[in-house]
Amino acid sequence: MLQLLERYIGIRVIKTGLAVFLTSTICLFFDLPAVFAVITAIVTIEPTVQDSIKKGLVRFPASAIGSFYAVTFISLLGVSPLTFTGASVLTIITCYKLKLYDGLLVATLTSVAMISVIHDAYFHAFFVRLLTTSIGLGISTLVNLFILPPNYVKQIDRTITSVLALAGEDLKQFAYALNAHHLDRFQKQADDLFSRYHKNVETIERLVHYQKSESRFHRKHYQLKTDIMLEEKQLQLLKLIQYHIGNLNASAPSSVAWEEADVENIVAITEQLAGYLTGTIVFDLTDHQTYLNQLHLQFAKSAKQEMNSTYYFHKETVILYELISLYQLTEEYFNSEEIRD
Repeated sequence: MLQLLERYIGIRVIKTGLAVFLTSTICLFFDLPAVFAVITAIVTIEPTVQDSIKKGLVRFPASAIGSFYAVTFISLLGVSPLTFTGASVLTIITCYKLKLYDGLLVATLTSVAMISVIHDAYFHAFFVRLLTTSIGLGISTLVNLFILPPNYVKQIDRTITSVLALAGEDLKQFAYALNAHHLDRFQKQADDLFSRYHKNVETIERLVHYQKSESRFHRKHYQLKTDIMLEEKQLQLLKLIQYHIGNLNASAPSSVAWEEADVENIVAITEQLAGYLTGTIVFDLTDHQTYLNQLHLQFAKSAKQEMNSTYYFHKETVILYELISLYQLTEEYFNSEEIRD
């Protein structure tokens, strides 16, 4: 049942609902106004416990500032347009000057909402608001810490698989264009695949950051689930793969000066690497090193031909260099997967 809720509703939505329920229950039990506590609880549910605590420490003083301005203006001017304007504007300015950016919105909403519900006992109302804000912050942080603690392992793994598949698809398109002698036609598809690859790598980077933050609060749980250092290593490998695929895409000429047999060999080697990355071919270290040796021989042959004629690499030599780099990075990645298993 819980897994179905997680799948169709989302963990964060579930935790937000629970935090709202517990916060409002506590406030109503002690006859305290629940609305401000509930608002605080909603905005304090963050992707990680560390973010909840960090931003909660900012939102509490920010809410205090908003409450102070609301009480001050309503005691001087009553409920009027100037009260709403003055309380909201000064709350924003003060929070901005004090660099309480994460609490600015909550503080402003609290300030404006208080004006409509305070009629007397301003000093008492101010401290009640601080109390209810504290309840909202505390409950949401505890819910984030103990109820369905964030676990990004599966999401990281899924995104890594997606990234590798995009890299493999890019190499497949490159091999097809190379075989058809129309590398210039491959550029548009390559740009689209590379853009999607880049976005997914950024997602992995964010998730690894979340995972690292969570491991401080659920150390035993996360040591069983994953090795943070290994995830960071794989992230660096994916970034390097991205870099070399970008270079490969950028270096693609309209045609190559290889003999047809050389073209066919490089196409087969590229398709093999694409198969490893997409998962359609099981990675085999012996075969992998055989193909890598062939690339090294072709690279040495190409570089030797250039030595007597130019002071820079031809496009063909650059392509071979990038493929060699990708082969080596792929081997490192699959070696890291064996360590994880």
